[in-house]
Amino acid sequence: MMAIDAHFNHRCEVQRAETTQDDYNTDILTWKTHLTDVACRLVIKEERVQRTDDAERAVITTYALMVRAGTDIQHGDRIVNLVIDGVATTGGYRIDQIKPRRAASQRHITCTVEYFHDRS
Repeated sequence: MMAIDAHFNHRCEVQRAETTQDDYNTDILTWKTHLTDVACRLVIKEERVQRTDDAERAVITTYALMVRAGTDIQHGDRIVNLVIDGVATTGGYRIDQIKPRRAASQRHITCTVEYFHDRS
């Protein structure tokens, strides 16, 4: 039987949001790198078409992201600098859900993530 680590052939960074205050004491959300060089695997789960406010059709793609058990990830974190086959992707992925595992020994964590275009 092949070890699950052999399937984690992608790499990524995990960013976590922090709330800070600007010069006017207004809360602002900033993203800080939380983890680097995380072994992972990203696979497409679903695609759907959604109309935007401009009556355009946007394709929303939902993915499953698998990481090693024990990786410190949370709902709302974002995945950036995903490297697949040696090529870094643009934009990022938001963790929408962490799927619980009830097995006696957990080997990996599966998350539902959605792609977003980098607008910064």
